[in-house]
Amino acid sequence: MSAASGGWARLGPPRRRPRTVFDWMIGLSLVAIVAAVVLPHARHAVAERSAREVLAAVYTLQEAAREAAAAGDWLALQDAQPGQMPEGLEPYLPDDFTFDHRAWSLDWDFYGIEGGLRSVIVGDRHGGITVSFDSPELAEHVQGVAGRRMWVRIDNHISFLVPTLDQAGV
Repeated sequence: MSAASGGWARLGPPRRRPRTVFDWMIGLSLVAIVAAVVLPHARHAVAERSAREVLAAVYTLQEAAREAAAAGDWLALQDAQPGQMPEGLEPYLPDDFTFDHRAWSLDWDFYGIEGGLRSVIVGDRHGGITVSFDSPELAEHVQGVAGRRMWVRIDNHISFLVPTLDQAGV
């Protein structure tokens, strides 16, 4: 049999029918369903990663304050303007540490409680770290991740307490 007589199978790829509008609509619907499921999870993962970066900075600052207090370097713990690092605290922080970030900034406050029962129970010298957020969503995520480690939240500001710095060296 020859190919001309039709006995041989046609060589080459099989013929495909052209795509219809219905085929394209089904494909786009599947992509939309996948996007609707995946995108919220991806946004949540990115927000949680950002919240953990904020908390890592807070914990680094808390540890630096405790180191300064343990060394008796009270001048290092003095207040600074929001978004600015106290000059004396720089030696206790990593070289690339900053107080001012794109979506949030840190504020360090140092205060004391003079005398009284509260002073005896919680110590005389404390630090407070306030994180100010540009985005209420990021503040929500930080609050969710921080949980009880957070001291107070007012609007887009979350504060963390660094208690009993006067006992840091004990």
